[in-house]
Formats: sequence, structure tokens, C-alpha cells
Amino acid sequence: RLLRLLRGSAAPGFEPGRRRRNRERSAKLLLHLLEPAADRVLAGAAHTVDEEAAEIADVLRKNGLDLISLIAPTTTEDRLKKIAERSSGFIYAVSRAGVTGAQNETSTTAEALVERVREYTDLPVAVGFGISTREQIEAVWCYADAAVVGSAIVVEIEKCVNAEIDPVKCVRELVGWLLPQRQKPER
Repeated sequence: RLLRLLRGSAAPGFEPGRRRRNRERSAKLLLHLLEPAADRVLAGAAHTVDEEAAEIADVLRKNGLDLISLIAPTTTEDRLKKIAERSSGFIYAVSRAGVTGAQNETSTTAEALVERVREYTDLPVAVGFGISTREQIEAVWCYADAAVVGSAIVVEIEKCVNAEIDPVKCVRELVGWLLPQRQKPER
């Protein structure tokens, strides 16, 4: 089903590499991608997801797109190696087990996860999941290539829309506040 979506047969008009035409379909595609994969993982068929990911990575590469894979503290070494081998662009390291959303502090397991994945790839590693403060970003920058802020931005957009304030302006201000006032250290 996913490969049909990527090739366009299940999502008429979807053209890999055409951002403007695909904006509306991107959200639908993402939902189509995640739902079946999540169902299979929950059913204990992770190997099926791995096999599909290899084929998906090939289709994406042929269309100039990267496969951004997620890894978690619970990812086994065997799966971590497979994920690192087929990924392109960067690796998204989930900082902790649990649900997403702003947290008071970053997980101590995130740094260990980044060290583990660096054994298998030279791709940049972005850490996300619960990052919402400048201090957390500074901490992540000490061991990873990027910090991902998601839920805090979604909350900010919601607040601005409800207050009838331009959400782009609000997000721009939030990002300005979140960015550390110093350069990211070289690793």
C-alpha cells in the first residue's frame, strides 16, 4: 500500500519531489505510511516493516527523497544497524520511551542512543520527543547534530490561532526564543 502511494497509484496526483503540488497529499500520505506500520509493529511483525523499509528507501532515493528513520532507546542493535544502513538524510533519535510532548528535562538515554547509532552511520543524528526549551536544545547540541521541537510548536500555533494572531509570526518568535544564543559546538 505504501509503495502504491509513493508511486502515485493510490494517491492520484502525488508526485515525489514536487513539494507545492504535494502539500495537501503529504499529510494523507504520512497517515497512510504510519498507520499500517504501527499496526504491524504492535502485532510483533517488525521484520515486515524492515523489509518494506528497504524497498521504500529505494523508491524514495530514485525520486530524490530521503528516508528519515526513527530509532528509540529500545531499538535492538540488529535493528539499529539495519536502520542506519538504509537511512539517508539523517536519523531521528527518539529521546525517551513514552509519549511525545514538552518535558521538563531531556532523557539521559538520548545521549547513549546517539552514541550507539554513530557506531553504524556517519549520517547526522537529530534528537527529538519532548524537547521544548532553550536549555534542552543546548544540552542536545552537546552530543547530537540537531534538536527537534514538535509539540511546543504545535501548542504555540494552537494558542495563536485561538487568539487570532498570525501563527507564522508566533512560531518565528518562539523559534527565536528557543535557539541558543551561542553556536552549536563542533563534535
